Amino acid sequence: MCISRALDVGVDVEALREIPDAVALAQRYFSPSEAAFVSGGGETEQAARFLACWTRKEAVVKGVGAGLLMPLDGFSVPLSRAVGSVSLAAERWIVAGFPLGDAYVGAVAARLPPMAVVCPDAPDASGDARLAHCRRVDLAAVLREMPRACITAPQRPS
Repeated sequence: MCISRALDVGVDVEALREIPDAVALAQRYFSPSEAAFVSGGGETEQAARFLACWTRKEAVVKGVGAGLLMPLDGFSVPLSRAVGSVSLAAERWIVAGFPLGDAYVGAVAARLPPMAVVCPDAPDASGDARLAHCRRVDLAAVLREMPRACITAPQRPS
């Protein structure tokens, strides 16, 4: 569970495990680019790729508050980098995936404030007159804002 006074957030943590139908599930429920990501790995990597995508999508839908009523193939999560953004209607979400040791994988999503500009790989665009009305967002600062309790692995039963 994750609670933040500053941001709308969603978190998902999954145990790494075999998923025999990972490619078929991805093709049915994920966007085409995500399904390609899952099937792009070798057979042993497909379950881990599926869970990397699943946790990011789950973090977003939990943050939005829609749960699985929201179609998972209606948006794509960033998979080529650990941190990226997702656009949903007029909202933008920062999504970060992270490993939790050898047994778990997790993701966290945070809704960006309106008029935010996220350009992690671009030089500072503050001199651009077209962006004068926008607020630049530091992705690392957004993630630091979230409580550490949100990204700790569940305890294994003894």
